[in-house]
Amino acid sequence: MTDTGRQLRALYFTRFAGSFGFVALLTLLPTFINELGAEGFVLELFATGLALALVGDLARESERANTIGTANAWRFAAAIGGTFAFTGVFGFLGILSDSHGRDALAAW
Repeated sequence: MTDTGRQLRALYFTRFAGSFGFVALLTLLPTFINELGAEGFVLELFATGLALALVGDLARESERANTIGTANAWRFAAAIGGTFAFTGVFGFLGILSDSHGRDALAAW
């Protein structure tokens, strides 16, 4: 495996881990907003903290589209897996119980 190949695999793993964490935060966001009474500026801080970045600097020009597509596929897989995993775990722990999440979503 080339050095670039190792870097790209690290990048794919990093994107997967980042998206997995992003989905965990996104799943809890309505509960945080409701519990903390976030509105106005604080609500904007929550939204700003969830910004994503683009990649492609490590890829060779001839393979850039495939590299970015692979990275996006890993991120998409993490988002799907994270959604089910964290919703299940947080629901099991009672973090998403009652109407906390629904009330916060209705406020948006």
